[in-house]
Amino acid sequence: MVDEVDLALEQYAEGNTEEAKRLFKLAAMQECMDAQINLGIIIFAEGNIEEAKNLIKPGVDQGNSNAQNGLGTLYKKEGNLAEAKRLFRLSADQENPFGQFNLGVILFQEGNLTEAKRLFKLSAEEGYVDAIFNLGLIFDKEGNLEEAKRYYKLAADKGLKKAKKALKALEKIA
Repeated sequence: MVDEVDLALEQYAEGNTEEAKRLFKLAAMQECMDAQINLGIIIFAEGNIEEAKNLIKPGVDQGNSNAQNGLGTLYKKEGNLAEAKRLFRLSADQENPFGQFNLGVILFQEGNLTEAKRLFKLSAEEGYVDAIFNLGLIFDKEGNLEEAKRYYKLAADKGLKKAKKALKALEKIA
């Protein structure tokens, strides 16, 4: 089952969506939650929103933090921020770095920089480069340009192109 999920992820990364779906379906039939979540995300991208939710929801009901984050992502894409935020919080409370990051993004957009910063730090500690970059954004917004530079550089050193651009722009003015 794990082999099918790993192979499916490889196929998906290589652009072989149909083969990835086939492999995820095989693993999902064996009740592999990760396969169901990934299959749901692919199906959502293809436009079948309800089928995607139906694949991911059992994981949410079981308290799976990846499922909570995945379903939260679907709700966010639909524009249901209240439900997305609820699901991201459930995921973040289980120390899922993606749930922490996604909840942080919503809180950042709502202007709650203190809580967003805390969540981005937790996610960044797990190595999530987008969280590192977003810490730079917060420090930049707060006017702490030295800390902003530090986080942009950390993200840039990990290969994040937008961090390189932000660092270059900040170095011109600071």
